[in-house]
Amino acid sequence: MNKIFFLKYISSLEISKVVKILEEEFALSFEEHDSDYFGIYFKYTGELCDKIMIRNNIDQDGESHCDNATINSIVEFSFITGKNKDKEKKYQFIKTKMELYETIFIPIT
Repeated sequence: MNKIFFLKYISSLEISKVVKILEEEFALSFEEHDSDYFGIYFKYTGELCDKIMIRNNIDQDGESHCDNATINSIVEFSFITGKNKDKEKKYQFIKTKMELYETIFIPIT
């Protein structure tokens, strides 16, 4: 059976600061994108995980994804392709690293 893993975090930091922290912590680079739905967002695809997406809490229509006025950004990690064992190992690695920033990134379950 093919398993998939996801992690989601919210932060009061602006997305540009979140990008900088994650780029430094994981030694990776994000690409900036623009979407009619998400607005400006940042995306990583690569070996660390299938996708990391950093976006604003408020979308282009002014709707918030998280009903908390202090939340500015949302970070989503997805682990979809590969062997279950490898995906779970990457998932646990990122989860452990993100726990170091528990005052900045709040996990959403």
